[in-house]
Formats: sequence, structure tokens, C-alpha cells
Amino acid sequence: MMKNLQKIAIAAVLTLSTSAMSFAAHLGDQLTFSARMNGQQEVPAVTTTGQGVATMVLNGTRDTLCISIYTAGSPTMLNGIHLHSGAAGTNGAVVVDLSPFLVNGNVKTVITGAALTSALISDMITGDIYVNAHTDANPNGEIRGQVKLESDFPYRAELNGLNEVPLVVTAASGLGVFNLSLDKKKLMYWITADGLSGTIGGAHLHVGAAGSNGAVVVDLSPSIMGNSIIGVADVSAIPGFVANLEADDIYVNIHTAANPNGEIRAQLNYDNQVAFDGALSGMQEVPAVTTNATGVAQFSLNSDFTSIDYSVQVEGLSGAIMGAHLHNEAAGANGPVVVDLSGDVTGNRISGTISGAALTQSLIIELLESNIYLNVHTAANPNGEIRAQINRVAREGYSVNLSGDQEVPGVSTPASGGGIITISRERNNAHVMLVAKDLSGPITASHIHNAAAGMNGGVEFDLSGLFAGTNSYDGAYGYLTADDASPMNAAAETKFRNNEMYVNVHTADNPNGEVRGQVMRGSECMQVTLGLDDSNVIEENNLTAYPNPTSDIITLSFEKFEGEMTVQLVDIFGKIIQTKSVNANNTTIDMSKLPSGVYMLKAGSQITRVIKK
Repeated sequence: MMKNLQKIAIAAVLTLSTSAMSFAAHLGDQLTFSARMNGQQEVPAVTTTGQGVATMVLNGTRDTLCISIYTAGSPTMLNGIHLHSGAAGTNGAVVVDLSPFLVNGNVKTVITGAALTSALISDMITGDIYVNAHTDANPNGEIRGQVKLESDFPYRAELNGLNEVPLVVTAASGLGVFNLSLDKKKLMYWITADGLSGTIGGAHLHVGAAGSNGAVVVDLSPSIMGNSIIGVADVSAIPGFVANLEADDIYVNIHTAANPNGEIRAQLNYDNQVAFDGALSGMQEVPAVTTNATGVAQFSLNSDFTSIDYSVQVEGLSGAIMGAHLHNEAAGANGPVVVDLSGDVTGNRISGTISGAALTQSLIIELLESNIYLNVHTAANPNGEIRAQINRVAREGYSVNLSGDQEVPGVSTPASGGGIITISRERNNAHVMLVAKDLSGPITASHIHNAAAGMNGGVEFDLSGLFAGTNSYDGAYGYLTADDASPMNAAAETKFRNNEMYVNVHTADNPNGEVRGQVMRGSECMQVTLGLDDSNVIEENNLTAYPNPTSDIITLSFEKFEGEMTVQLVDIFGKIIQTKSVNANNTTIDMSKLPSGVYMLKAGSQITRVIKK
């Protein structure tokens, strides 16, 4: 019987591990943040039809924050918009003024340099920044939204006998990784226990605070596989489950024959940093290793990006752990050691902190891209007995900019809009937030279609039910899931990743679509940088642009100049605004008639951001 359970456990590990191998191509080094804006979040609340969606993308080196904000429905024009410091339900000071970049109720800009402080980044990760839009009618703010990292919700549990009520004297320990989906409907769990007095006789999630006992709310027993408990629970129909989880009032309890009331237990604790995890198995070794051993690992990168706390629980190894390391390589290949964790091994537990010189910028980027794996070595398997790719919980972000000129054929309309789509690392859930305004009439239908820019394609997902369909402005907020009639899955994610999906918004006057937007990976401003034409590249010419910001004329000065080259002024959507041939060390560009905002100047191989006031 035990051998059969172990075979089932290994099969489950293999299934999850195979899924993990696909993460690297799906996940980039950027972190995506979002905010849904409305009057209810104002303090005090404001009654308004206004709404908005803010998207913020932090690049891997954390020196550029791209911001896109789309608003709709407000009865009066916005006269200011800011990022404030403060938790939900509180008011705080302005930390970044976005008002100079406000055009027709929308903002598209880039924060770099001294304005992009480590404190701002840290507060964004912990949910302590909000975006606030002001009007004459509501000078303190008409619509507001808390900025949140687009991520499923990671919870962690360190199990031991001391947490039992009454406490249990046992050498057993365990580690549980729990991830609640962003729509708060599915709870993925992986628990590994070691040193128990006997086989696991039962496992449950209970409601109750630390130090007290409570009723069972989720039976994990059907998911027991040897000394691991692996599965996904639908918690959407359990009354009060999410509220109790968010209040730290859910605990996991593992029972044995010797301790029928529970041998080891732990509260599920929320990790509000940048979370990573991994499931260890021999199948992930290269070449694969036949072993009954399993394990689970959790890593938490703090919001200051100065340390990573980690905890690993393994069981069933062929012998004592002889070494443990982090290696740099994607799943399915071997790579060099980048961090030695061997000094933090205690029995079948590995726990410690990575900081200082060991925590390099390269390590952080490789972690975000799922290119780091944990390898645990034994005497019988000196090259590694079990291994796990370490994957982030944060989602991959995509941006949408809606306009009539993207329709095929183009549509002349003042309507505009945009928003965000983020996809879970398992590729089975997509979060959608969109707004549109100045339409010719109410939205009659909206879909995500499969086709590249400039082409029309078939419907992949129906968004019509997410819009109210009652005004010339509207918003859509919801999820695409694997359980839908048109499932969100790996095949669909691949189309998103290849920029082969677009959002189309239909009205009675424009039944084929009034505004459309290609779903693009990352942010709008980063697409500009990546999409610029690199023809006629010359050697570094030390370009200087001044005054910057400017209200009218900007002067370009080249320290080194030979021959002739082309200068392009590009807006944040990647549209070329001006092209100018230059054959002297100095030239000027007239920006006086352009809307306020951020633009890119490309001269040869150099790209310089300029701000129009």
C-alpha cells in the first residue's frame, strides 16, 4: 500500500514539475502593479460614476516604472492626479505628482532617477501606495485605487508540535506552501512533513486563531501522498473562508495514530513580499533520479530587495543531505552554483537568509524569470537527488491601449480607453480590467480575438458580460479561468505572449468594433524602447537634450558627430511623431503643439526620454 501511495505521490510531483518547466518562457523580469479606481475607496467615500484602471510596470533592474492610467465616467474633468503614501482606508501624503502628464483624463509616463525611490517601490509591494484623481467637485479626490502587486496570494505554514493545543512533544516538522488565486476561488497547496510518529492519518484546514482549536473547513485527507499533501481546493463556496484566511484564522493540522488530534500544526501566514516557491522531486534532476524523496521550498524576497528568507522541507531521501545549492539555469538543464545553502542544513530542513554580496542583481532577475533551481545532494546522488525550479507567484502583465485607428479598417472616433490583463504562472487564470469612454453609444459586445495587429481574427474570449453596457463610458472587471466554456489555458497564454490577441469593443454604430487594442506583454513605454527601429545605428554620440522638461522647443546637442543621421521623436505608444535628418552638432525639435507627457528621442543608438510640460 505504501509503495502505491509513493508512486501516486511521484506521479503528482511529476505532473506539477512538468507544469513548472513551462514557467520560464511565460515569466519575465518585470513586476506588474495595478489599481482599480472608484469613489468608494476615497476617504470619506465619494458618490461618482467615475472609474479607472492604473497599470504600473517595474523593470527588472528597478530603475524604470512605466505608468498608464485610464479613467472614464467622471462628470467633471480631472484637474490633478497623484501617487500617495497610505494603506487602504487611510489618507496620506503625495509622493509623486502625475498631474503634468494628465491628458484627457489619462496618464502615460515614466518614473526614473531620483523620483523612483526604494521607499516607493517597497510601499508599492506592500500595498501602501494609492493613486488619487481630483476634480473641481471633489478636490480631495473623486476616484482612488490602491496599488497592488498583480499576484496570487501566497500563504506559508511552518508546522510543528508546539503549535498544537495542547502542545505535542514530537521531532516532526513540516512546511506548507499555499497560494490563493487572485479571484480568491482556488487554493493550491503543497505540504511536506518529516519525522512523524507514523503515517499521516488525516490532514485538514481548520478555522481558528493561533492557540485555539476550531472546526474543519477543508478536508485535505484525499490529497495525502505519503508524507506529502498535494492538491487544489475550491474554496469559493465555503462561507467565510477567505475572510478567515485574511484574518490569520486558518490553520493546517496533520494527524497520526499516535496523535489523533494532531501531531503538527501551523497557522497559514500571508507573505506580503515577493514570494517564490518550488516542489522538489527526482524527476527534475538532469538526468532524472529514481527516488521516493520529495520536498517543498519557499523563498521570500523582501520589499527592499535586500534579503531573501527561505525555508525548505524534504523527506524520504536516500541519506543525509550532503549539500544544497541554488543553481542558475532553466528547467531541463544543469547550471552553475550561484548560492551555497549547505551551511543552513539541519536534518531535513534548510532555512536561512540570502543577503549582502550573495544577493546580486543578476540573482534577482534570474529568480523572476524562473531560471534558478534548488538542488539537494546526498552521498548516493552526489549530483543531486531532488531538485526544484524556484518560481515566483507574481503574475505576468500585459497592457491594452484602445483606439479606433487600430480597427481594421480604422474607425474615426474620439473614443479611447485601455487597461491591463495579467496571467497566473500556472497559465489557468487571467485578470482583466479595462475602461473605455467617449464611445458613440453603449457597448453592445466586447471580445478578445486571436490575430496580430493589423489583422482580424476569431473570438477567443467573450468579455461582454463584464461591461454594464448602459453608457458611452464603461468598465470591465473580471477573470478568465480554466473552468470557463472558453478555458484560459497554456494554448491561450501562448497567443497572449506572442502578441496575437486583441480586445475589441463593439457599439451599435460600429458593430464590427469601435475601439480595439492589441494585448501587449509588459507596458506601453517599454514597448517603445524595445520597438524602436535600430537602422542607421552609429557609434555613441553623447546626446544631450535641453531644456528637459520643455514647453516648446528642445535642443539636441551631440558631443561626437560624423556624417548624417536620423532623429525620431516617438510617443509612449511607439508612434513616430517627427522624423528629422541631422547633419550638424546641434538641432532643434518643436514640441509646442504636442500634448503633455513623456516622449522618446532616438538618435542613432541612443534613446533619451524627454518630457513635454
